[in-house]
Amino acid sequence: YRRQRQMCIRDSSWPVSLAAIPALITAFFVPAGTAQQIPWLFLGSHFGLDHNASIFLMFSSVLWFIAGLQAELTMRNEPHWTRFRFFFLLAMSGNFWLILSQDMVNFYLGFSLMGLSAYALVIHSATSESLFAGRVYLIMTLLAESALLAGFVLIYSYTGSLAPVAGQLAGISNWAIGFLILGLGIKAGLVFLHVWLPLTYPAAPIPASAVLSGAMIKVAFLGWIRYLPIGQEVLLEWGSLLVFAGALSILFGAVAGLVQKDAKAVLAYSSISKMGFMSSLIGLAMLAPEQAEVIIIAVVFLAAYHSLAKGSLFLGVGIVKAVQSKLTFILLLFPALVLAAAPFTAGSMMKTLIKPVIDNWQGQWALILSILLLASSFATALLM
Repeated sequence: YRRQRQMCIRDSSWPVSLAAIPALITAFFVPAGTAQQIPWLFLGSHFGLDHNASIFLMFSSVLWFIAGLQAELTMRNEPHWTRFRFFFLLAMSGNFWLILSQDMVNFYLGFSLMGLSAYALVIHSATSESLFAGRVYLIMTLLAESALLAGFVLIYSYTGSLAPVAGQLAGISNWAIGFLILGLGIKAGLVFLHVWLPLTYPAAPIPASAVLSGAMIKVAFLGWIRYLPIGQEVLLEWGSLLVFAGALSILFGAVAGLVQKDAKAVLAYSSISKMGFMSSLIGLAMLAPEQAEVIIIAVVFLAAYHSLAKGSLFLGVGIVKAVQSKLTFILLLFPALVLAAAPFTAGSMMKTLIKPVIDNWQGQWALILSILLLASSFATALLM
């Protein structure tokens, strides 16, 4: 009787993918620049869609929708489907919450809800491997949240605003910048802070791995773009640190990924490599404020196509394992070629966006940027 009752509850529940539709509608039909203030919520909440948030919401909602569909098709009859569904929806809510937030309080709350809810997705199978991955993930997530909170407190103490604009961020302390780089660097999977990532992606169910790698990991760059003084002043030490850490991530992700046998592990290390390239670009924007606008456009574009391509590969791995079809495997070549920056793909378009940046740099930095772009493309091609 209990089992039949649980099946009735499952059958009568709304498809989990429907929860992403309001975000999809918002991303595609609400114009950028729309804002809404709610003075009575928390310390005064400010939500809105700037151009970057619109793009982040667009690719994130598409990925959550598709991952939700696959979860419905492949996991609905599993014993702990209701629990997975609940935390999947919570993580989705946190992801959309922080994208739409224009103040630090709501960004932090969305970040925390997304990160803590994802823990339940990681340990869903309750195997020894997933439980160990979950412990490591939870430790690193709490460390990231603590560092992010410390950075936000320091920014507020300097600017006196919970929703600081770009001009107010100039001159924030090194401690604030350091905490933001640490907290969001963990989420981005930078080398030395990446330990949770190659454990988590293989342990989580396929739909969870897709949104972890495609949507959740990208919020680090949205946070850096919003709350670091990029384009306001030259940050030589911090910019150089991000460029160096990103370069190490590119190389480490490629080398470690090439010795993996599990497809999800290969994709995890591929994410470390590609996130390293994006982090290096953020570092370059901190070194050259005059180039920051073009670099940020490239980072946002890279985040969008990487999210959709990497999510497709994770979901495709699940389909291949279930269907065992050569046609499905062949179809996976397309997102793989996109990530490898093959001609006439979004990856190739990204190179076109980066080229003006390289042309405007002089001396050693032009060489470093060219090497980073070449190394990232070569590493990703090998992994794909």
